[in-house]
Amino acid sequence: MILGTGIDLVSVERFSSWASIPMLQLKKIFSEEEINYCLKVPRLSAQRFAVRFAVREAFFKALSVWQKTVRHPLLKVCKSVKLVHSENQAPVMHINWTMLGVEKNHGSLVVHCSLTHTADSALAMVIIEKL
Repeated sequence: MILGTGIDLVSVERFSSWASIPMLQLKKIFSEEEINYCLKVPRLSAQRFAVRFAVREAFFKALSVWQKTVRHPLLKVCKSVKLVHSENQAPVMHINWTMLGVEKNHGSLVVHCSLTHTADSALAMVIIEKL
């Protein structure tokens, strides 16, 4: 059963200066691993930060649909999400449900995400599903 869906599109240009933001400030939104990945290839940093921000916004929207309210501050949602790559390089979201106050009595929750980015735009789509 699908509990919530969310989609977000951001301009990559908005993130062009994020590579120069202090690590402490970036850690308010991203994990250290994500930051290191984004900074690894300087010409791709803006795209990588943008798509990771978009996935957090999309997750926030999906969570709000499911919970029927915007009860979680966006910054709290940002810190509860970590985007990693699977063995086949597909994006996988790791969610700290405890940080969000979501109990496991909801059954098996799965979060699906699909991401894409160009030099100009980054798009993320998130689906929260109960198995």
